Amino acid sequence: MAKKNLKIVSVASEVAPYTRSGGLADIARSLPKALKRQGYEVIVITPLYINAIDKEKYELKKIAEDITIIIDNKHKEKVSFYKGYLMDNLPIYFVENKKYFPPI
Repeated sequence: MAKKNLKIVSVASEVAPYTRSGGLADIARSLPKALKRQGYEVIVITPLYINAIDKEKYELKKIAEDITIIIDNKHKEKVSFYKGYLMDNLPIYFVENKKYFPPI
């Protein structure tokens, strides 16, 4: 049951339990869950830091590979996307790019 058809995208540099360096990760996990429980349609987007997130442990599925993202008129980057779940019907998408999201 969606509330007013509102769709919410939560974007954070870290999301528990996948990555955590401080309190942001806990809020970035808790807020989308609370919004989902209130009936909103929510997705989460976060970087996929190399060697920091165990893709197998969290059952992350690659959904797109080598997608070109245009940064500006002179810069482009290739990224891949992975999908997991924070809870039932609450997808989290990971953006993989070795240049911008190196090992932490």
